Amino acid sequence: MQFTNKGQRRLFRIQYPPGHCLPPETVAKNAEDLVANPTKWGNYDLLTNNCEHFASKCKTGKAESNQVNSKINDAIQNPALLLVYAVCGSAASIRNTS
Repeated sequence: MQFTNKGQRRLFRIQYPPGHCLPPETVAKNAEDLVANPTKWGNYDLLTNNCEHFASKCKTGKAESNQVNSKINDAIQNPALLLVYAVCGSAASIRNTS
């Protein structure tokens, strides 16, 4: 899967391990179903329900975010980052609701 970086046209590719991806037709159907039935997906949440969770749910059947997991691991190694992440998460939530 590829994503642009804030309109800067830089692409990110997520390489899933062999055997972890669903067939393309299933991926497309998963995305269509979730978009057509928002109650199946829920509200946006930076840590537990963001766009990477959505993409991985469609592609693999499991809603995961490697970015979130990486930041959590960073925070475990450096607890001072918890404050930074908490402030950033709060700001993202405020922007999303306004």
